[in-house]
Amino acid sequence: MKKRMFQLVNMMLILTLLIPASSSPAAARPNPALPAAPDAEPQAVYSISGQVKDGEGSPLSGVTVQAVPAAVPIIFVHGFRGFPPKLFGCTDQERYQLTDYGIGRDYFDQVAQLLSSYYYVDYAYLMSNACYTAPIEVNARYLRDSINRVKADTGAAKVILIAHSMGGLVSRAYIEGGDYQDDVKALYTMGSPHKGTPDDVVVFLAN
Repeated sequence: MKKRMFQLVNMMLILTLLIPASSSPAAARPNPALPAAPDAEPQAVYSISGQVKDGEGSPLSGVTVQAVPAAVPIIFVHGFRGFPPKLFGCTDQERYQLTDYGIGRDYFDQVAQLLSSYYYVDYAYLMSNACYTAPIEVNARYLRDSINRVKADTGAAKVILIAHSMGGLVSRAYIEGGDYQDDVKALYTMGSPHKGTPDDVVVFLAN
């Protein structure tokens, strides 16, 4: 299981890194005959190269990571955080508390660490805790707020979303909803129940 997770992380890294900074090759090559826009600021560009390894440290044959631009920020979107539930004594402050940077960092741990060396990485602040989890549509609005915060901090027009479990449903709800601002370049989800929750999981939770 651990080896499979490491392989999934590595493939996620490869797919994300191979996304070009611009969909237009011509846009990536400035025309020397045209003056630069006075307010234009240079975008940070990082480059990496080398082999990708599996969970046991062995190189994956035929897989390499080339130098690529990394101008699109990444936002990690966490999943449900209601376990174990706090059944008694929840205050309104606890119930409606949003997650924060530290929770997102701890939630995604090594996956975020891998990408933070090459990309601007941040986290969505959602409402999901031991006392209460907001509906998907409500958390989609909190995701929108998180995206706006990252865009303001970086000057980027679009972000990449990497979401786990419930976070994938929240991300989809944002993209498919009326508040979407056409500001998601790519969405990757891991373990998200896009076709619904299996019956055995519902039975387990009921028990």
